[in-house]
Amino acid sequence: MPLPQKEKKDIRPVLDVLRRAAVMGMLGVATAQGAESAESKAYTGHAHEESSAETTTHSERASADVVTEAQIRTMLRYDMGERMFLGTETKLTRVAEGRGEWGGVSFSTIQELMDRGEGVPVIGHTHPLSVYRNVGYSTEEIETLRARGEAPAPMPPSFTDIIGAIDAAEHFRESDTAIRGRVYDPTGMWEYSVDEEHTAVRTFLRFREGLERAVNDALTAEEHAQMREWGIQDAHPAKRIEQVRKKVNGVPIAAKMQMAMMRFTASLPERTLRVVERFASLETLSVQLASAKRNAADSKQIARAIDTYITSCERLGISISYQAYQQ
Repeated sequence: MPLPQKEKKDIRPVLDVLRRAAVMGMLGVATAQGAESAESKAYTGHAHEESSAETTTHSERASADVVTEAQIRTMLRYDMGERMFLGTETKLTRVAEGRGEWGGVSFSTIQELMDRGEGVPVIGHTHPLSVYRNVGYSTEEIETLRARGEAPAPMPPSFTDIIGAIDAAEHFRESDTAIRGRVYDPTGMWEYSVDEEHTAVRTFLRFREGLERAVNDALTAEEHAQMREWGIQDAHPAKRIEQVRKKVNGVPIAAKMQMAMMRFTASLPERTLRVVERFASLETLSVQLASAKRNAADSKQIARAIDTYITSCERLGISISYQAYQQ
């Protein structure tokens, strides 16, 4: 009688969620840039409005670039891209750091704020009306909302936003300071922080570290150098593998990266896969909530979607709240 064969893990649902959440593209960071110094690491944002040639410190910018909630709400209505802010609970300053098309706040800038002892660091950014095109809204629909002064459903932190918060929490793990993230969308403000000691957070960090190592080890020194020559480090982290694929002779490199990711993911225990899937599915929940009004959801359905997102985050060690604006 033949022995029963061990059932193979079906990693396709996990890979599908990871692709939608762009985690695979983000894990090309180390490959494109090589090892990063502590000074160059950053809390990564989604969009970058302008190229950053700034050399001024956060404190030097503060007096000129402090923003109010009223100003942020105007930005949410009219901006064509996201903005990032750094400060404390009572004062936020606009910042413009990053590489190429992506923005972020360097860990050294956050450390400078912490050293001044002004309060718990808050890293905020906007989800303006314009980015709702990423959840299915047409340009015409966005323009109609803008003209009427109406708002879609809330757009909570994306998976990319959560990863940025996890990276910051890990970097400042020994500081005993819970850095807070904020997202301002057209309806209200989301505030969140990471419990870096939570089992799910530790599992996800080990997964990312192993996956990045697998990708780096799969490529030759010449392929690493080629990507640096292409300037892949200037592409948004979520788009780097896509950008490699578009380059002449880039398809084989992108394929090797994807294959390394799939092999590593297939080698993981079921428990780790489930944790990764739950983290990546936050992107799906975010998109479903942000597109809810367009899909004819009523206020009760939207409230339930908000609760679902918050509960899903909390199970993963992400403490998060949502506060609608006062009219």
